[in-house]
Amino acid sequence: MQQRTWNRNREHQGIQVSFPSKPELEVIHDLKNVGFKWSARQKIWYAKEYPYRVELLNILATYGGEVGEEKSFAEIMEAKVERSKDRAERHREYADNAAKRSEGCMNSAHQILDIIPPGRPVLVGHQSEGRHRRDLAKVDRYFEKARYEDKAAAYHRQRAGSSASFERRTFNMATTLRRIQRLEADFRRYHRELDQQELRKKYDRSVRISRKSLEYCEKQMDEVQEQLDYWKKIVAEHEDLGLKVWSPDDFSVGQRILVHGRLAVIVKVNPKTLRVKFDLVWMNALNITKIHYDALSQKCKEVA
Repeated sequence: MQQRTWNRNREHQGIQVSFPSKPELEVIHDLKNVGFKWSARQKIWYAKEYPYRVELLNILATYGGEVGEEKSFAEIMEAKVERSKDRAERHREYADNAAKRSEGCMNSAHQILDIIPPGRPVLVGHQSEGRHRRDLAKVDRYFEKARYEDKAAAYHRQRAGSSASFERRTFNMATTLRRIQRLEADFRRYHRELDQQELRKKYDRSVRISRKSLEYCEKQMDEVQEQLDYWKKIVAEHEDLGLKVWSPDDFSVGQRILVHGRLAVIVKVNPKTLRVKFDLVWMNALNITKIHYDALSQKCKEVA
């Protein structure tokens, strides 16, 4: 009998667990509570590795070792882009097939309706009554199937569009800059944790620093640094293409710019944000007068 097994996935830098059959609702509930997600294609539950998740998996399943090939962050991102392109193509194909099935159902329904004279009622008691009712029932089923396939086609077109825009959304300049800020904050946090542990050990000889804790912080810092280097390289590539990383030096008080597609006047220039006043009075009441530099569009200074 196949066992419940969990593994560390080196490629995706996470953990996963598989079951020989659908687990009990209580098990599914426990997995979802700690952040596991279900992959229908791979038939596994997966998540990033944290001690509390590993603790749960050790209760639910047997550890089966590591799987997958370890990749650099750049290779992981490249693989994600390729998967998004494949996913977009797959959903386009699903949408086309659903649209064809819908059209086929509509054609079949109309073929039956073309045989029945327009406005002809069901002749109760006549020899044609049974066939007439069966034909009408078939028409209803074809129309219902056509509506179902139309909805499926719309769903897959939406998924295809979302997957196709993955690369544009992920490598957008503003998104990348905000991601770098979050990673820098994470790096500082891990660095503070290491410093605090060293200080506690220095001034209190009885304090013992957990080796696992130190290794975890150092590992996290290395991963964050690798991601920072990657995203900063992406920003440099954007700048080589002529895109601008806005800073306080690019603006002055009283300057008119475009914010969220609307004209505004700069009231104050801060190190990380601009304070603006919109020409449209009602927009000033929307709590959007404080603008981060990474939220400004590339054409914000193109005011006619």
